[in-house]
Amino acid sequence: MDTFSIKISVNELEKRKNFRELMKKLVRVIKSVQNAEQLDSARNYIDLWYKSYGEKHKTIIELYFKSKTNEVR
Repeated sequence: MDTFSIKISVNELEKRKNFRELMKKLVRVIKSVQNAEQLDSARNYIDLWYKSYGEKHKTIIELYFKSKTNEVR
């Protein structure tokens, strides 16, 4: 029988929890868009988010943003 261990620190769990909260905030920003001016601001926020946190979930974020773009315009 093979055995394995998983080592994860409290700091890693906190980072994941914080990242999840940051993703929720990003989604709330996209959801709140109601006009073209806000759409541009949301685009800037998303670009800054990528610079700060990376592009790991870029596909999902861009699909969500594109669907909101189509809804607003």
